[in-house]
Amino acid sequence: MANKIQKEFIAEHESKNKLIRCLSQFPWERQFRSAYTNNLFKKVQEEISCMLYCHIVVEQYDQTSGVEKISVHEKSKVNEFYTRDFTFTVDYTVDGEYFSCNCKKFEFMGLLCCHILVVLSKKDVQSVNERYLLRRWRKDIYRRHYSIIFAGGYPHMTEKYKKFQDVERVFQECVDSAISSTQKMDFLKQRMDEVKDELLQFDQPPVGESTNVSARTNGVDSVGGTPILNPKVTCAHGRPRQNRFISASEVNRGRRATRGRGNLGRGRGNSGRDRGNSGRERNKF
Repeated sequence: MANKIQKEFIAEHESKNKLIRCLSQFPWERQFRSAYTNNLFKKVQEEISCMLYCHIVVEQYDQTSGVEKISVHEKSKVNEFYTRDFTFTVDYTVDGEYFSCNCKKFEFMGLLCCHILVVLSKKDVQSVNERYLLRRWRKDIYRRHYSIIFAGGYPHMTEKYKKFQDVERVFQECVDSAISSTQKMDFLKQRMDEVKDELLQFDQPPVGESTNVSARTNGVDSVGGTPILNPKVTCAHGRPRQNRFISASEVNRGRRATRGRGNLGRGRGNSGRDRGNSGRERNKF
């Protein structure tokens, strides 16, 4: 859940701060880019690319209803064995700028099809009506689920931060309840200013009391309730202690050197005794 929420936040950030290059010079394409998210705008650009395979065949105008019936022929090569060849009918009402296609892609997916886009370019329509920019695809709409945080994805969350999340959740609910009315937002802002002033005065001491007042309790000095301890005892001047870590190889090397010097001494003592014995042997003769 935390991973999905993080990915959604990243996609929302990219949609609001990263612009995709338009494929055409139509003003309504820039309108789609500013309103839709990047993923949906890429789908719109796919429909713009399909406009290359469409052309208008017949245009009929019904005077009684005021609706223009435009036949759009689409012929595109899907692969080496299949070619798409259909004729669709687009109903265009000038009064109110209504569009409808019998392919029903807008009713099915919520996106204008390439047949309607061809009619937009033919009729030199500069912008589409807001009814064709569905709310669920827009990136400039605030959604309440953006403030949801999955606590299970943060097992090391402290109690202080959990309390902060509870307060933030209550505040977000108040904002969501007041966002639909200007009077409610003004009322909420006024009350929040009052609460902020009370919080700023919450930690201040009463009048006449200072936080730097020194006191002495049980022989220990204190300032503002904080005890003043004696300073740390400093070490005497001189060569500091050697706290270097000695490896096992160095310890073994020192033992071998000590053992060699002891054997050398014992060898010298034996040679001296041998020379004394040889002298006594010579005196006998």
